[in-house]
Amino acid sequence: MISIAREDHINVLIASGIVGGTGGGIFVDFTYMIHDLFKECHHKNYSICAYMFDVQSNDDQEEKNHRMKLNGQAALKELQHHMNITTHDHLYQTTIGQREITCRKTLFEEYKHISFLSR
Repeated sequence: MISIAREDHINVLIASGIVGGTGGGIFVDFTYMIHDLFKECHHKNYSICAYMFDVQSNDDQEEKNHRMKLNGQAALKELQHHMNITTHDHLYQTTIGQREITCRKTLFEEYKHISFLSR
């Protein structure tokens, strides 16, 4: 059990890639696990923000570049869905290990999408 003073505001910052091998496949589950931990502690005074990175490769490996682009597009689509979860009356539900997680919250308070070119 985590113990947090209820009046303390807690800022959580997540940095994740959205292309293969950089966290793009787990950022949604990971963030909702954090929401669930705050819920378990009865702590409502928190915010979760994120930096989401993607890389556009400038090499000659077409297949690799294509997969990276597809992974990034899928992650951004999932991110958009979970940023609008409250407006569509959707619910996030999953079981991770023994923990059942149910949440109607927006994934992040805010996020920044950062894209750069790899050389």
